[in-house]
Amino acid sequence: MSKHVLLISYLAAWALLTGCLIFAAIHAGWQLWPVVLGLQLLFFLVNGALAYTAVLRNCKVDQRQPPSYVSFLFHGWRAPKLNEVAPPYLHVFVGTMTAVFGSFLVFCGVALANGADWSNIPDRLVVAAICLVPVLIGATCLWVAWRVFVSRRHTSNVA
Repeated sequence: MSKHVLLISYLAAWALLTGCLIFAAIHAGWQLWPVVLGLQLLFFLVNGALAYTAVLRNCKVDQRQPPSYVSFLFHGWRAPKLNEVAPPYLHVFVGTMTAVFGSFLVFCGVALANGADWSNIPDRLVVAAICLVPVLIGATCLWVAWRVFVSRRHTSNVA
């Protein structure tokens, strides 16, 4: 069997397991969000354990010192070094995710301010601050995304 067939069947088994557990949780009357978060945590831990066993096997063959499981789980095989130049695709990914998150926060802040019934609110300054905070954080995220996209290629640029 090829690696692609194994990978596809592994992911299909995870999708089937996830669908069955979510279906069972809904019919049992449980809330959905703890089940989904638990499944994500389980997926993270199982895939980390499988990858760690492969790394352990390779380290034993090459007679190298394997990393600890916790550091491997959160940092991968190779931890990033300080002042290491990030690849260009990572700049695009970080900039895109930051722009999407910033746009979402600006939208939420404006929607909160727009949907508020200002005539019935006793303390308008507090509500205005609550609406303004996501807008300011979103604007900061958009500024960071712009800086990531516009940054020139230089050896001192790090992501």
